Amino acid sequence: MEWIRVSGVLVILVQIAFGTVTDELSEAEEGPSVLPVVQGDPVVPSADGAPVFALQPDQSYYIVRNKPVTVTCSAAPADQINFKCAGQWVRPQHQVNVDIVDPETGIKYLQTSIDVTREEVEEYFGSDGYWCECHAWVSQPNENQPRNTKSRRGLIHVASRINGCRALWIVAVTAVIKPSAFYDIIPVIV
Repeated sequence: MEWIRVSGVLVILVQIAFGTVTDELSEAEEGPSVLPVVQGDPVVPSADGAPVFALQPDQSYYIVRNKPVTVTCSAAPADQINFKCAGQWVRPQHQVNVDIVDPETGIKYLQTSIDVTREEVEEYFGSDGYWCECHAWVSQPNENQPRNTKSRRGLIHVASRINGCRALWIVAVTAVIKPSAFYDIIPVIV
């Protein structure tokens, strides 16, 4: 942690370390990797038979060095999972689907992943930021309409560059004049 006094205002800078960023950078240098099977929470079936998400999008993703981020969802029971990003449905050919059976419970999960690129995020000008969510669907016997469930949204950000260093912009909280006030947006080097 570093303390800096700017114009009589005490500002705290915290270096942020993301394990996934380090992993992504090392993978980028080694070449492409195989899509991993991501384990989520155990699924407790819903009373109405709708899909239950074992894995939902993270709250935030950061694109570093033009390397796309992978957003993954997993649900059971699910016949199909579709992604919706920034209000638009993602085409099925851009999704990677993996069927997984839990050896202990025998529950069949559907895991779906997409890659989101820097260009996609930068081309979006919505006020809510670039986001992705999953929609899981399952057909029920003797019903005309499949049951569906929507996941939480994950926001995708592009890490900025300042003097050749990766930086994430955060809001600095002052600690001297008004502890609850937000004064400036400052970069934190990562």
